[in-house]
Amino acid sequence: MSEQNNLEELQLSGHGDGGISPLVRQRRVDIDLIRIVACSCVILTHTLAYQAFAHTDSLAVAWRYSLLSVSLRMGVPLFYLVTGALLLRDKQESYGYIFRHRALRIIIVLPVLTTMLTAIGAYRGYIDGFSIGTCIRFTLNHASLVGGVSYWYLYSYLGILLMLPFYRRMVKGMTNKDFWMLFFLHMFVCSFKTIGNTFLESYGIEGLSLNSSFTNGVGLAIDQQLFYPLMGYYLDHHVDMQKVSRKKAILVFSAGAAGILISSLLKVRELKMNGMVFTEDYLTLFDYLTAICTFFLIKYVCTKHEQFASCKKLVAAVTTVGALTYGIYLLEPFVKWTIYSRFVALISSNTYRLYPNLVYWILSMALTGFITWCIKKIPVIKKLF
Repeated sequence: MSEQNNLEELQLSGHGDGGISPLVRQRRVDIDLIRIVACSCVILTHTLAYQAFAHTDSLAVAWRYSLLSVSLRMGVPLFYLVTGALLLRDKQESYGYIFRHRALRIIIVLPVLTTMLTAIGAYRGYIDGFSIGTCIRFTLNHASLVGGVSYWYLYSYLGILLMLPFYRRMVKGMTNKDFWMLFFLHMFVCSFKTIGNTFLESYGIEGLSLNSSFTNGVGLAIDQQLFYPLMGYYLDHHVDMQKVSRKKAILVFSAGAAGILISSLLKVRELKMNGMVFTEDYLTLFDYLTAICTFFLIKYVCTKHEQFASCKKLVAAVTTVGALTYGIYLLEPFVKWTIYSRFVALISSNTYRLYPNLVYWILSMALTGFITWCIKKIPVIKKLF
């Protein structure tokens, strides 16, 4: 989710640009649009609308809300895909350079934000007291901090940065067949196995499990910190969008839609059998497919439809907001902790409804985006955002 977006990193080379229009060469409008979609999905996932399918008496309403919840799960995978598209280029960077210019700012940001969240948590009664020891413990394991779990991606991203030279050497030798093999292995382990077991269990047959030695052996295909960056690199550097036909684009759209539909139907089936209880089962069944198709289609539209790229006001709006998404992601937990519950309850008595949560999403994006824009005006601090 790097927001540096320097020309050195984002300028498009002749063969590795996937056919992006010259109109968007200075800043990747496609990447910024993907960031905005990903950031929006993450924020809405943190709202009660994400759980709304389990808080209704109607299966028809539950199904509509499950379509939303399943779709929102593509947020983090999209960020991983962007990471792979931008960082796995064939560049010679030493470990020292990666640490100083990429990893250090995250190492600085994490303890600062964790300390601030811990202070707010102690004040609101979410945490028993505030101390330096508590801040250190939560910094090392942020997932244990109530409400701060959204920062887990930064830890994941930091790990990717430290492994970046290995990733870059890996993709240099990979062919199109290698990426497709990676994709189908992921689909087999993460989707087909679950669907197969659901079918067996519907007939009273106990579900099957794969030997852990096998799943460990294909870890490259199922570990999201490996799979998504590699697939993002493939989509950005091996797929020439200028050669993609409309028929193929429609096929990709249909595949993404089918993944959402199947996941939501299985979710509603579970609700019908077990009652209206919130679980995340089936929500991520095809999240990788939704994310990959969305990445592909946004890149396709930005490449093939010149009227989009030639609309300067639209491009300016997308790139402006896109440049703020990293800061929005960092600041959103503070907004959620301070105003979310009261704000949504003020708009609607049913806090699970989509409408008040959409209003909160717009408010959160606008407020945190404005704060990020202001921070970017401060000479030293702006480098962290």
